[in-house]
Amino acid sequence: MVKEHIKLKVPAKGENAIVAKFYNLFRDPREEQSVSTEIGAWAGHEFNRIIARHLKFKEMYPDQPAATGRPYEGIVNLRPETVAAVDAFVAKRDIQPE
Repeated sequence: MVKEHIKLKVPAKGENAIVAKFYNLFRDPREEQSVSTEIGAWAGHEFNRIIARHLKFKEMYPDQPAATGRPYEGIVNLRPETVAAVDAFVAKRDIQPE
C-alpha cells in the first residue's frame, strides 16, 4: 500500500503486524532499506485507518465479478488495429488450457 512517498508492505494473514516493512520510495525506489524504525510509530496508525476505510467501502460496494466475453463488445467504430488486437487476444485466450 502506498501513501504519498511511503510504501507499506502489508504482512500476510497471521503474521505479526510489527514486522511490517515501510519504505521511502523517494530515497529508495528499489525498496531495499526499510525505514520502519524511523516512521513505523506514526505511519502504522495512518495506514491502519486507510485499510479500515477501504474495507468499509468494499462492504458498501462489493467487487464485481470478472468480466468475460469479447473486449469492446458493442462498440461499432473501433479502429482496425484495435479490432486486430481484440482478435489476437480472443484467439490466444481460446487456445489456452484452463
